[in-house]
Amino acid sequence: MYLAPLHSFGFHSSAKALLTINSISDIAAKLDGLDKAAFYILGDGTNTVFLEDFEGTVIKPNFLGIELTETTTHFELKVGAAENWHQFVSWCLRQGIYGFENLALIPGTVGAAPIQNIGAYGVEVEKFVSSVEYYDLIEHSQHSLTAQECAFAYRDSIFKHHLADRVLITSVT
Repeated sequence: MYLAPLHSFGFHSSAKALLTINSISDIAAKLDGLDKAAFYILGDGTNTVFLEDFEGTVIKPNFLGIELTETTTHFELKVGAAENWHQFVSWCLRQGIYGFENLALIPGTVGAAPIQNIGAYGVEVEKFVSSVEYYDLIEHSQHSLTAQECAFAYRDSIFKHHLADRVLITSVT
């Protein structure tokens, strides 16, 4: 599978296979039997450079959608992990949902935001996250973590340590 259009640098490279995952049920069906040592999860490809061919499988999550719940005191947004981060921030502003402005123009997807605990101008995404849902590729089960359980720190989270290379984030609330 040709990878150039899937990452921002667009270097000529390919992978053995590309699996697009559109739903939770897709995960078990498409990833059953996948060699866990030979896969790479690719969001928007903004922090990825393929300098040579990848001998494994590239997994491309495609969890889309924004669910909005409004109360008298706040907005709750459950956002698909594959939504583009900047487009999500822009959508919020068009809806009159403010607070994310400092995080505009950060490249990547909503699902990548809690991994890196993205931030800019004194604001980090952890301030807004109430939970992160993910699929554990080792245990083959769906889980949810609270913001506290995500162990956010400066440009850091549990997803870069204990859960590194074993989870597929499906949504962020």
